[in-house]
Amino acid sequence: MFGVPVFGWLIAVVVAAGLAVFQYYLLLQRDGKWLKSPWLWAMISRFLAWMCLILLLFNPWWIHVKQWVQDPILLVYTDASKSVSAADKSKWAGQLTKLNALKGVSVQTYSAADAVVLSKQSNALNTYHTNLSSVIRHANDIASNTAVAGIVWMTDGIGNEGVNPKFEMPVSGVPWFTVGVGDPSPQIDASVALLQCNEEAFIGNVFTVEASVKSQRLKSQPLRIQLKAGGQTYEQLWTPGSEQDWRRFSFEIRPTRKGLMPIEMVVLSNKSDQNPANNRMTRYVKVVDERKKVAILYGSPHPDVSALKSALEAGGQFIVSSTPRANANPEVDVYVLHGCKFQSARELEQLKSWVSAGKAIWIFATELQNNLALSKIVGLSDEATWPRNWQEIQPHWNNGEVNWGMDGVEASRWVEFPPVYAPVYKPSAPAAAEVMLYQRWSGVNTQIPLMIQWAQGDASVAMFYGEGVWRWRIAEKSKHGDAKAFDAWVRRSVGLLVSSASARKPIEILLSGTSFDARDQIVAKVVCRDRSGMMDHAQDRRLELSDARGKKRTINLVKGNQGWVANLSGLAPGAYQLTAQTVDGKSAAERTFVVVDQPAETMNLQADHGLLQQLATQSGGQFISLGMGDSIGSAIAQKMIAKPVMKAQSTNVHWWDSWPWMILIAVFFGIEWWIRRYLGKY
Repeated sequence: MFGVPVFGWLIAVVVAAGLAVFQYYLLLQRDGKWLKSPWLWAMISRFLAWMCLILLLFNPWWIHVKQWVQDPILLVYTDASKSVSAADKSKWAGQLTKLNALKGVSVQTYSAADAVVLSKQSNALNTYHTNLSSVIRHANDIASNTAVAGIVWMTDGIGNEGVNPKFEMPVSGVPWFTVGVGDPSPQIDASVALLQCNEEAFIGNVFTVEASVKSQRLKSQPLRIQLKAGGQTYEQLWTPGSEQDWRRFSFEIRPTRKGLMPIEMVVLSNKSDQNPANNRMTRYVKVVDERKKVAILYGSPHPDVSALKSALEAGGQFIVSSTPRANANPEVDVYVLHGCKFQSARELEQLKSWVSAGKAIWIFATELQNNLALSKIVGLSDEATWPRNWQEIQPHWNNGEVNWGMDGVEASRWVEFPPVYAPVYKPSAPAAAEVMLYQRWSGVNTQIPLMIQWAQGDASVAMFYGEGVWRWRIAEKSKHGDAKAFDAWVRRSVGLLVSSASARKPIEILLSGTSFDARDQIVAKVVCRDRSGMMDHAQDRRLELSDARGKKRTINLVKGNQGWVANLSGLAPGAYQLTAQTVDGKSAAERTFVVVDQPAETMNLQADHGLLQQLATQSGGQFISLGMGDSIGSAIAQKMIAKPVMKAQSTNVHWWDSWPWMILIAVFFGIEWWIRRYLGKY
């Protein structure tokens, strides 16, 4: 009764009666007619007051065990990103009201964009980014430890960050009901898919800008591909040969002055484009009057050394030296190692120090090379020794190489290159290695690497499995009068190594990229290192931001567990330069970046319903188009797992939750006090 068990009432009655009788014992002895006296009512009031007080004080001991049936949860996710139209969001709001009225389930609603939050907290989302995989992970976390009847996900399937959702496996046994919005039909669209160029270039030296252009439903429609750089406009024409086509374009730029040079790629069509936002892309190149130092170190004289040196010097962006291995200069940026055996402890320690310092290293293999010791330092997992048999093989360019592409002239010359000398075995490349060249045996292309490049800590390492590249340069120059393809390969390989390496400097500015949208969160970290290369968080430092007009302002650095960090969000579109300096002024670093008004969410507006259909089919759910209207609720009601789950819970009711008992105690003590006053016995 009233949540108090029977034994609780018995204890309270016995104890309260005992206390009341004991307190009135003398009075009972003195007055023989106490049963007819008002004192009896006073004692009864005291008894009731004590009983209520005991029940109150021992309330936490009266445990209430409640049994109830919990409805399974229906998880509902709404795509709040900007790629979903306002009209679709309005239609979904009506469907969401009907889902909330479903019986037998408890509906939990969430909003999703760059992350997943409760619907009431959607203001915290960055709606210009969509992470589709975060929804699947969030739903899996809940479904793994809670009874979930089903998962409803309204989205257009367009994502621009996070893991590919195809690699996120949903929890088995829980159906997904994917509600597709947007238009999945191919749009009339010409877009700049990729724009690549050096982060740094040198005055007077030619560098290459490459762009990938996509076309959709523009077959036989002429497109103008324009590149604007340094006040100059370069243009090429392209007519797509199919309804879905793409092509890679290459431009050679020669900067004429120092500073930040904008590189803008634009694709123009005579036909109406349904998404003009992705018709252009902008990058910035820092033009400097400095050249990277390259040392070609050889174990013994070889014609490869001369060929490599000639190729590097032809571009003008490198200061090149070629010396024996023992005369290595520690101040250079790139080491090209040819014919080095790595047999002595001194050689191995020197190589290890270069890797630890974050240098760029290009190794040409040789037959007598100590492969076991070399592999441990640079992160390979090859056999202890090379196989004894080497043979002549031809190069086969990896067409999937994303760092650069070849024009038609270069591609035709690579097919003509004579063989080089390489070991007959398949090397074990690191997991993140990029294969630049494969081996071709007797005219047959293989998947055996001839050249790979990877990151080893802060260092960037490349391995060419063979010797004899001098033949390539000689053959090309003899037939065509120049070595365009060979020289471009050598210079680009060294340039890629330099850009991938991060030599440890006394002070550095770390950014997550070089180009940001105006709506992105931009965080800069300034790190300092001592002479051993270890992080020095105690060293005071300052950070300064300059815009394209030269206006400077100091940026507040916050020192925390993650180092010295600055928030640069909210900048207007344009080019910026960060300058970090230690307080003593002995060390400084610079970093340039650009802010553009080009959100990733607007680059692709064609809905991807294939992903949603696959997820629904795989989980035993159903794909539903938002245009199907009322069928959404009925489909979910038919297929969701509406099995109630019985649960028990024990709770203690505390005294501060029992205000009725307090009122009763006051009333009973008040009645007793009034009787005693009436009888003149206070």
